[in-house]
Amino acid sequence: MDYINALRVFCCAVESGSFTKAADALGITTAAVSRTISNLEKHLDTRLFNRTTRNISITEAGSIFFDGCSKIILDIDLLEHTASQQTIAPSGVLRIASHSSIVRNRLAPLISEFSKQFPKIKLDIHTTDRPIDLVSEGYDVGLVFPYMITNDSTITKSLERIPLTITASSQYLNAHGTPESPEDLKTHKFIAISPYIRKPRITFVRNSQTCNIETPYDISSNNADFNLSLVIQGGGIGIFPDFMSREEIRSGKLVEILTDFEIENGEIDLRIAYSSRSFLPAKTRAFIDFSSTYIEGIALTKRSDPDSRQKSSN
Repeated sequence: MDYINALRVFCCAVESGSFTKAADALGITTAAVSRTISNLEKHLDTRLFNRTTRNISITEAGSIFFDGCSKIILDIDLLEHTASQQTIAPSGVLRIASHSSIVRNRLAPLISEFSKQFPKIKLDIHTTDRPIDLVSEGYDVGLVFPYMITNDSTITKSLERIPLTITASSQYLNAHGTPESPEDLKTHKFIAISPYIRKPRITFVRNSQTCNIETPYDISSNNADFNLSLVIQGGGIGIFPDFMSREEIRSGKLVEILTDFEIENGEIDLRIAYSSRSFLPAKTRAFIDFSSTYIEGIALTKRSDPDSRQKSSN
């Protein structure tokens, strides 16, 4: 007896409710289904179905067996799918949703390298700052921040925890003064990220003491690149991911302020999101694995960067 095939026939008979329907679904004869079930019952030395001339009904033993059997078949199908994908070069169209703030410093270089390694995968990339539902909107994978996830069933994996910096232009600081303490921020203007993304408050920590400050603003937007441009032009103080502000600070376009203080929860979590762990297409699995390795490489480079080491030690 082909035991795995017998388990499949048994599960199909339970799910369809009759040997005849199971035979139709499997493309075999009703007699073959009946014979397979009988052989399985002999092997187990127990009755799985009660039979009449017209109907079948599962026994208590059959119901218990089905609960475990269906899980085994699902695991086998998953293993077969995973194994078969290893021999097929990933291909097809991969739809990616990405937070717009990571486009220049993370997404573009990642995609450039990914495309070289997987030339058969076509990429359809959409950038956004709003919450998204990957499944209903037709995306295979997302590079997102936690606030963007709207479906509890979405699987996410952390790729990178990115420090936040508080910055302003020299032009703004010369005109309005440089804040020396968190309390000084109350008299300054902020270019804020939209409140539904980040509340207009900052908690600072120094020497185990905390200070919670509301950040006044006249302008807010959901686009970090817009905010960065406005801050560079002297519009106010801004809070940005380190990868957005680092080069602007190095070039002198921006000045980091209040470096003697830490921001509580002062990191944002870049995550890769997808809809399910089961039966992932090869193209999706390839992107998830590649992104994880690529971003990990960036993290290693940052740890060897003297400026990054100095920032993390402050």
